[in-house]
Amino acid sequence: MHSLQRGEEVWKARGDHAWLLSVFYAPEIEVGPKSGKAIRTHVDRLLGERGWALDCKIDPSSNLTVSAKHRDLAFQVQTGNMGRAAYDLLKLQHLFLTGNVRGVALALPTKEAASAIGSNIANGDRIWTETQLFNRQITVPLVLVEFE
Repeated sequence: MHSLQRGEEVWKARGDHAWLLSVFYAPEIEVGPKSGKAIRTHVDRLLGERGWALDCKIDPSSNLTVSAKHRDLAFQVQTGNMGRAAYDLLKLQHLFLTGNVRGVALALPTKEAASAIGSNIANGDRIWTETQLFNRQITVPLVLVEFE
């Protein structure tokens, strides 16, 4: 787990930090070829059980969505193409800049897990490195969760 712009503090203040990390402790989910759908289904189930709204539009004028939203937090899980993760950061940043959230989480497989899922799959190692480069543009309080 990594934190940018005090993201970890925001999640802890809302009482959701430990729970967020527990979502990805799922020994029954095997990370391997084409396991992205099973991972997302598992995450959606746990978010829904906790009262999160799933597939939330980021703006009424658009069909763009994030995985989930609850109160002033948003969540996005990415198990697909590397290019999608940067796009996810843009959507989360938009929610923050428009005052819809105060903190966000982005969940991605580790580099090793991404390789097991497929080729050119988004991974937390690379996205964390890139968020450090763009830390003046990415102002949303962010928790980056890596899973394997």
